[in-house]
Amino acid sequence: VDPGTLFYTADRKTRNLYRSSKMHNLTRLDEGEMAVLSNDMFRVRMAPHVECRSAFDDGTLSLQILHEGFLIGGARVPVRRELEVSRDGVALSDSWEHNLPAVSAVHFAPGRKLRRFDKGFLIETPTGPAWRLVHDCVELDIEVADYLFSSRYAKGIPASKLMLRPREPVRRLSFRLY
Repeated sequence: VDPGTLFYTADRKTRNLYRSSKMHNLTRLDEGEMAVLSNDMFRVRMAPHVECRSAFDDGTLSLQILHEGFLIGGARVPVRRELEVSRDGVALSDSWEHNLPAVSAVHFAPGRKLRRFDKGFLIETPTGPAWRLVHDCVELDIEVADYLFSSRYAKGIPASKLMLRPREPVRRLSFRLY
């Protein structure tokens, strides 16, 4: 998975694209943005309030993150992210109070091939299969989209991302990588 490296450029439009919620591994609600991106490279207006709790037990790392980041209709919408990393894989769940249109993006580093199967995708590395991504949600439209992987000071490198979009407004979106 692309860790969300920064695209260093003097071009404000490109820089703000890579700073935006659209270019991060998260669920966006109603096409919302988590903050107001300014033309000032070092300033983000109305940055979200974030709380994080973690636990480590018997080889499993559990994180609970609450952020009040998405600005929808002038109001903040709190989102709870639960992430569990264990020997068996990674489980991720995002939830919020009201049914809203949502889209979850998972950006992969260059060189990964994505192949569809039943309720998910097989993510292959140049040396063979690496991960399976499966979802346990309502009916989703899943598309593979191209994006430019940020490689620090160089031009973007072509890569792929998965866009998971529920067909109806929802209150929860989750998936597993194993």
